[in-house]
Amino acid sequence: MTVNETFDERKRRELDAADRQREENVRLQRERQYSTFFTYLVRIFQQGNTPSTEARVRAGLSVWASKELLALFEQWLEMIQPIKDRGGKIFPAERSQLQLLVGTMAVQVREDLGIWGEASPTAEDVAAALFDDFKRRAN
Repeated sequence: MTVNETFDERKRRELDAADRQREENVRLQRERQYSTFFTYLVRIFQQGNTPSTEARVRAGLSVWASKELLALFEQWLEMIQPIKDRGGKIFPAERSQLQLLVGTMAVQVREDLGIWGEASPTAEDVAAALFDDFKRRAN
């Protein structure tokens, strides 16, 4: 406490510092969960995931994901259900849609983590970076 700092000012400064630390801890936990989530999503296109991996990812998202990301994940689950029902066969049109949705979720994650701006990649940019066979839409 400085000479000119009142007890209330010091208390407020300490509380603000604690709030900032808590926010940073939440951001770091979300970052870890989101990294696991995207590893899971990309693996679906490569070799698949185990039920335990899916359960762990879902549990992490239920705790740490934003409302917006959960809505996108729900959309993802609706899109993949027919694919699961037919034994995992993904038609080309579905593949592009799913890949673009992964890109959209990545953009949302960047926004959730506070790393979004004018120079940020688009959903298509992210999908193209993640998937060699992603077809960009014609402009």
